[in-house]
Amino acid sequence: LLDFGDLYGEGFRQWDLNFSKNIRFARKRINFGVNIYNLFNTDAATGYESDYTAIRTGTDANGNPIWTPVADNPLTNADESNNAWGEVTSIATPRFLRFTVQFDF
Repeated sequence: LLDFGDLYGEGFRQWDLNFSKNIRFARKRINFGVNIYNLFNTDAATGYESDYTAIRTGTDANGNPIWTPVADNPLTNADESNNAWGEVTSIATPRFLRFTVQFDF
């Protein structure tokens, strides 16, 4: 059996940081900026495989369908069922920088 909260991944927060500077001159304006996304760059999982395979299908030598229950020996560390349930499918976006320049006239 599962304990409370076993089906949930770790929590994560994405921190973004923005620096910008406005410079005005002769009724014109220029804006310089630096954006840093995912400042603390975690590798937290954001998606998990949700399909669980309980029956494996196949065909015999005559082409007839075979419905076989998935057998996994719980006493071994190996996963004999080739089941992908619970595997990570996506992680948080990586850290990156964006430089911007805007000129208003």
